Amino acid sequence: MVSSPAKTEGTSSRSRVQSVSRASELLRILANEHENEYTALALARITGLDRTVVYRLLRTLADDGLVAEHGGAFSIGPGAATLSLAYIDRNGLRRAALPYAVELHTELMDTPWIVSLAIPAVDCAILIERLWKPRAPLTTLIDLGTRLSLERSAIGRCFLASGAAQTRELDGALEARLDEIRAAGGIEWSQNEVRPGIAAVACTVSTPRGTPIGAICVSGPDLEDELSRESKVAMRLARTAASISAALR
Repeated sequence: MVSSPAKTEGTSSRSRVQSVSRASELLRILANEHENEYTALALARITGLDRTVVYRLLRTLADDGLVAEHGGAFSIGPGAATLSLAYIDRNGLRRAALPYAVELHTELMDTPWIVSLAIPAVDCAILIERLWKPRAPLTTLIDLGTRLSLERSAIGRCFLASGAAQTRELDGALEARLDEIRAAGGIEWSQNEVRPGIAAVACTVSTPRGTPIGAICVSGPDLEDELSRESKVAMRLARTAASISAALR
């Protein structure tokens, strides 16, 4: 079964439940990859909510396993993993794409490049799989679950161009680049955006009905000769994306 990302634009404020909205905001903050833990006071200052309200929400989330408490500090809880893994499984990309990603990875055996899969989230792209070789420099490895910028990554711009994700920060230059991605069938490239010295070529993956649900990417050092939408790697990615699309159910 395949699902597309939930749309947040246009949601009526009258249909929102305040406590649920506040709890969701706390979870998004706790999921921040740059901080491991927050106190209730710190979260109250970030959100502008009363500290008592924040603490009660955190305790409720902790009772459900979505938040963990460690000596007065709070972090994302193990229950959140169940939800995220369930969404990844329902999305269907990883299950359908893995055989084709392995085939592509095998073809690139003489290179230090990494083959990755990602899915769109509300405001970012999330890495859900990577295939790499022992010769790949450790500095090129990006952790699973890493959130990539929609505007400043090849995968992210693939999602923006396809409508799989949205942002309010579209300027003229970005709009023009998204048009180029669409004209190229969902292929995009980047250099020195996610990490210095690392380049990437990505291609959108859609369902047989044309709904974009993810992307496949080749990244690593020494990719300069492949940084175009007509390169050998780009064309190979396009064929792989088409095969994955046909395998999606």
